[in-house]
Amino acid sequence: MVVVVADRESDIYAGFARRPASIDLIVRAARDRVLDGGGRLFAAPEAWPELARTEVRVAPSRTGVAARVAIVALRAGTVEVCRPRRGGDADGPEHLSLTMIEAREIDAPSGSSPLLWRLLTTLKVANAAGAAEIVRLYRLRWRIEEIFRSLKSDGLRLEETQMQDAGRLFKLALIGLAAATRTVQLVD
Repeated sequence: MVVVVADRESDIYAGFARRPASIDLIVRAARDRVLDGGGRLFAAPEAWPELARTEVRVAPSRTGVAARVAIVALRAGTVEVCRPRRGGDADGPEHLSLTMIEAREIDAPSGSSPLLWRLLTTLKVANAAGAAEIVRLYRLRWRIEEIFRSLKSDGLRLEETQMQDAGRLFKLALIGLAAATRTVQLVD
């Protein structure tokens, strides 16, 4: 089983419509799409029952901001997303049936933006455990972001390195990756 986990830049109708049958997707929704039968994607979870509440570790967004644990309400349901009128896949299906999981933070600390993830997936979710698993998989994607942030602007500033030899650059990147990974592990 192959599951591709991606952020908002991958919320592309054609990506869902043309995915190989052997690959499933979990993508954070970027667009408030039109639903078959009326309504909008982002409003759909309002009608669904809360399945569970769970903890999600929220990584620091930048240097000086502490990590925190958010309590999120999980809702899940099936949505029939309409093909976009403009810029869509003209040869693709008129509608796609996807599962949407909403993880909405309850009682966010003052001064911080509440966590709100709207995740679209080709996987079927039948219960709270399934919804929590989708959120867990999406959270793992953010581990990679933490490591890259550690490698780049908030840490080692690897992107500012000027090397003439590709082999040396690759070695430096490997050492930096190991250091960034250890740093993220220590912060945890």
